[in-house]
Amino acid sequence: MTPSPPKPRIWLLFAHHFGDNVQIRAVAEAAAQGDAEITGFQLEFNAMRHYPKALLGATLITLRRDPGFRPPWPDMVISSGRRPIPAARWIRNASGGKTRIVWIGRPCIPLDQVDLVLTTPQYMLPPAPNVVMFSMPFGVTTAATRRKRAVALLGGSSKAAHVTLAYVDRFADAAAAMAAKSGLPLSVSTSPRSPEGAAARLARRLPEAEIYDFRARKGEDNPYRRWLAEAGACLVSGDSISLLSDALGAGAPVSLLPTPARALLARFGDTWWGRRWFKNNGNRAWFRPPAHLPAIHARLVALGLARWEDGLLRIDDVTPTVRAEHAEGIRRVRAVLHAPR
Repeated sequence: MTPSPPKPRIWLLFAHHFGDNVQIRAVAEAAAQGDAEITGFQLEFNAMRHYPKALLGATLITLRRDPGFRPPWPDMVISSGRRPIPAARWIRNASGGKTRIVWIGRPCIPLDQVDLVLTTPQYMLPPAPNVVMFSMPFGVTTAATRRKRAVALLGGSSKAAHVTLAYVDRFADAAAAMAAKSGLPLSVSTSPRSPEGAAARLARRLPEAEIYDFRARKGEDNPYRRWLAEAGACLVSGDSISLLSDALGAGAPVSLLPTPARALLARFGDTWWGRRWFKNNGNRAWFRPPAHLPAIHARLVALGLARWEDGLLRIDDVTPTVRAEHAEGIRRVRAVLHAPR
């Protein structure tokens, strides 16, 4: 009897962003389809992580300690973000070039130096044969229970967005209107990036709402997933693709309140030079634009999945479109995994 060929090996390189790690695992499990061995490595980085990855090349010098990479080498490495790139390239070199690299988001090295990139519009990557564009990232689909609450999820400031207390007031008003329209009791959660005093501000403007103060509770007993499973309507702030993706995964109607861009970035983005900078420059090693979330919103509108109404982005059921995009992405990953070496 001819022995069965060995299962392909997939290594996952996890960094410091929980949401990225969730996507890495989800892509790997979908691509493996039960016929691959998956091994995860949690990487810790030193100060060398700040050096441009294109200059560092294939190295483990950015790692704080030995990650435990040992042969047999994997057929594929899947990771996300900038920091794990040198380690992924080191693994490929150690394998004699046999390991394939699949990246989620933007690798910030020339695109032809990875085998496949799964990305979303906010990263502003240029078109390329090995780039697959999704409307929404891979995420966790929340199993719906009884729809018994309206849920509002507040993010916070980022490199591109500026969430002020004045914005929190507008968010509270939009949340109150959503709850009134849905006829459901309101639950509101802040996040690690929400501004100081946001929860107190929400509590004053929404005295009937249940408020989860992430900062005060330090993330303990977080009802986030439970609330999403019970959501009959969702409102999210416009600063976070993770909040939007999770809300859409819950299957309830979703509205998004755009967050104002940081003043200098907004002024520059309105210029000819600024528009050129944003367009297709997201993968630069130096002077790349921050994630541009309005590009996600524009794609949803262009696909007929969302519309602007009363200052909010009203998003319809994106599930069929996103599932089809993800299925094509996984088909591409499996093609890379099983390609002849």
